[in-house]
Amino acid sequence: MAHSVQSQNQVPSAAQDNSDAQPSITNQEQSEVHRLVREIRAALPKLPSEIVAEVTNLLATVEGHLDAIPPNPVATAEALALVRDLGEKKRAPISVDTVKKIYLTLHPEEGDLKNLKYRKDIPQHRLYFHEYAPPDKIAYKVRQVVDWLNGPEPKKIKHAIRIAARVHYDLLRVFPFANDSGKVARMLMNVILLRSGHPPAIIHSTERQRYYEALKSSLPTLIQMITESINNGLASIEKRLDEHETRVRSFGA
Repeated sequence: MAHSVQSQNQVPSAAQDNSDAQPSITNQEQSEVHRLVREIRAALPKLPSEIVAEVTNLLATVEGHLDAIPPNPVATAEALALVRDLGEKKRAPISVDTVKKIYLTLHPEEGDLKNLKYRKDIPQHRLYFHEYAPPDKIAYKVRQVVDWLNGPEPKKIKHAIRIAARVHYDLLRVFPFANDSGKVARMLMNVILLRSGHPPAIIHSTERQRYYEALKSSLPTLIQMITESINNGLASIEKRLDEHETRVRSFGA
């Protein structure tokens, strides 16, 4: 059964990734560092063989730290507002442009829908899966995910959490963007959940490793974790409401 929640509680500010306080850089600066890493990686065959392994490990470390940097708060707030808006527009179709629009809201420096490019290389720092779609297959694979969502199978499943988790899981296997593919997949998942009356599934920083392992395990494992996240979120809301009601009663006594 879907859970009904008030719109102001639907997409909290930490709806996608809670991170410990760390130095922040702009999205443009982060993209520039990623570009430099890709250029260095492309030049590895030209380096002396005795330092290739060391440089490769260093690049992986840099990419890992970049992934852990808290996002630009303004872009994140705008993306969350977009998720809320899309979640309320239940009849509006979810298309490939929807996926791109979420990404561009997080990374406005990347241009517009017409000019946005998918990633052009295979990520070496792989948090989610061991293999991603090759760059020349990304456009086709993203359309496959969207076509499945809009096709007959979800209507047969009739289970919003399973549908949302499947879209999330499949989009991450494509990994369409060099940066924030995981965040885009989680936001799209929450659009689907909100349209079905569920609160968003919030993956907290303390659950990040378990989340990665769930993705590498199987879709049913991910569905279970997302279900738990939704239930935990509801329990937290209920607890706060109970505490508020108790305070109100104590003032009135």
